[in-house]
Amino acid sequence: MISINLQEVKKQLYSNEKIQKKILNDYSIAEEPSDPESFSYAIVNALGQLSVDNPMEQYYDNSKVFKAATWAIASNSRPWRNFLKNKNSIANRLNNYDPEKAYMSFQTDLTLEQKIKMLLPGQSSSNDAKAIGKWATLLHETPNFYEFIKDLGNAFRKLSNEEFSFDLTDPELLLCLVGFLADPPHKWQGIEYLADQSIKIINNGCKLPGMRYALASEFLRNLGWNGFKPDRHIQRLFDIWFSGLDRVDSKKINTLQQLIGRSNKDLRGFLNYSLIGIATSPKGEKLSEVDNLVWLLAVYIEIKGKESDSEKYVIK
Repeated sequence: MISINLQEVKKQLYSNEKIQKKILNDYSIAEEPSDPESFSYAIVNALGQLSVDNPMEQYYDNSKVFKAATWAIASNSRPWRNFLKNKNSIANRLNNYDPEKAYMSFQTDLTLEQKIKMLLPGQSSSNDAKAIGKWATLLHETPNFYEFIKDLGNAFRKLSNEEFSFDLTDPELLLCLVGFLADPPHKWQGIEYLADQSIKIINNGCKLPGMRYALASEFLRNLGWNGFKPDRHIQRLFDIWFSGLDRVDSKKINTLQQLIGRSNKDLRGFLNYSLIGIATSPKGEKLSEVDNLVWLLAVYIEIKGKESDSEKYVIK
């Protein structure tokens, strides 16, 4: 079975002293790790994306959800160091991620959105600040948002079993939740499996503010979900490393799209690259960690147009 040579990825990130120091600086990691393994762990830990074993059994209040959403939005098209530099100021502006207090602050301080925008420099700063304000409103209107996510997850599992005789793994369930919440279908066949409160939330509009598939994946990974967020950097390397594997899971992609209730091209691409990542990740490794390390490799070492021989990154 073809798989990503994760040890080589870790080695490349660690062995180049200049790159290593840049990554440590960009992610505000003070202590210099002594080997590739500790270096990789320090990066994943700095991102706050250590996966939990059973995300559907977790309880997160709306404050935790608001923080996860804000951090995901903050990662949008900007160096992580820019967010880390302003992390405490953003938390203070958002009342330490208390969505009720933040909602009231957005209502009473008409300059708050502009203040948040200034703390998120980059081309998407206006939309990102606006999205954070919309998240405060969404959580104000939905007291237990993570319970809704879990109810939606259980509905997907029931729909998958009863209509398709298909058992969803947690990473596949993440793909269904992302596909649904990033772009909710107009009509969903799984609605009958939901609690009344969840149906009400969907009817009121449950699209995750400011998020499409990549950022919605980041949001759930910030809540401990284990999965891939195949953005353009990872897609580029996968196209080089695994050309010819893009159709190996076409049947599963079709099933997942039917479950989600959407068949658009962007969703299909997201599912395709995510499933390639799942299929080629070494057994026993956390998908979120593999994703983050491959992303770092693409951004810091295997830069677009200057990629090296792909053979060393693939085990056949």
